[in-house]
Amino acid sequence: LESVIIPNGVKSIGEGAFMDCKSLKSVIIPNGVKSIGLGAFIDCDALTIYCEASRKPLRWSNGWNLSCPVVWEYRG
Repeated sequence: LESVIIPNGVKSIGEGAFMDCKSLKSVIIPNGVKSIGLGAFIDCDALTIYCEASRKPLRWSNGWNLSCPVVWEYRG
């Protein structure tokens, strides 16, 4: 698995959802995602996260992403 585009209808991403996905290089997260659990992208060493939101929404866990670069206001 190298890339994931989260569909517009998805409202949440669970805790540890992509944990240890070492080959994952990109994830696109649409504005409709209202919550992301703790460590959703932990140990995804090659990952860049592309978010349509301009900043972290309030209901995303503070530990949703511990080390991956994030591109905010992504418009693919």
